[in-house]
Amino acid sequence: MAYELAKLDKNEVSTGLTRSNGQTLVFLMLCDRETQLAAEVDEQAVQTELQNQQIDGFANQLLARLKAETCIVRY
Repeated sequence: MAYELAKLDKNEVSTGLTRSNGQTLVFLMLCDRETQLAAEVDEQAVQTELQNQQIDGFANQLLARLKAETCIVRY
């Protein structure tokens, strides 16, 4: 996605990306471009978001495993 955005100018669109093995077309638009120097990056917030994503992934894996191992017995 970053490569596709790098090719776009302000207010330009792209339909060159797909998802789901080419079954879903991605409509991508670059509304504005901001240099990294102008953007304030909160490193702590980025680190926290990455940690949250990792924890969410672990939780989803655990939930999927628990669902797969569930055995319902009726008496």
